Amino acid sequence: MFAACFILPNDFDMGRNPQHAICENFKAIDARELQRKNLLRPGLCSILKWDDEVVIIKSEPAAIVLISRVLADTEWKYHFQRVPIHRTKCHLGGERPWFNCIVCTSGKPCGRRAAKLYRVGHLFACRHCWGLVYASQQEIPVRRAMRRARKIKMRLGGSDDPLEPLPQKPRGMHRRTYERLRAQADAADAEADALLVGSMPGLKSDSGVADPAPPRPKRQRRRRDGGK
Repeated sequence: MFAACFILPNDFDMGRNPQHAICENFKAIDARELQRKNLLRPGLCSILKWDDEVVIIKSEPAAIVLISRVLADTEWKYHFQRVPIHRTKCHLGGERPWFNCIVCTSGKPCGRRAAKLYRVGHLFACRHCWGLVYASQQEIPVRRAMRRARKIKMRLGGSDDPLEPLPQKPRGMHRRTYERLRAQADAADAEADALLVGSMPGLKSDSGVADPAPPRPKRQRRRRDGGK
């Protein structure tokens, strides 16, 4: 039998090293990647390797069992952790898997739905339980805006060179999609320019106040009922 809930150590505090407490610095399992590789079929066992570390994933109808080897007092011991899986319907058919984090914090199970679980020691939990943040959340606003514009440019087939203009519409992409992405890239560039001007007193306007950054264009979301 597997424990229904795993409790974080009482002395655990990821905030002691905030510069290292980012998601990209920790190993993780991704439910979407496991789904793409068809590794969530019930009864299937797969092996996940990280350098010299090995984690065995055993799939069940509504969960996976993570089996990891832990070195304790010069002896190898195996740690078992059962992670429930919840599935949601996709708009265009099929299902999307999610992990249910059952690690106990503040005396009760987390219960969050997460696409990724991060490993600290031998335990897998969501980023909220570990107190992790994404690297982009620690960037200054101007760099975040520049990275957002560069990401859209690369999606359209361009390079990450900030001096290179936005490429033309890629073949096969809808004109409306291209115009939406172009507007988002232009807004991100304008926001980065405004933030850069605001950070340099010598570049401010005659009134001494930097021009405010333009608002980002809102994403257009399609209605689930197919309405316009």
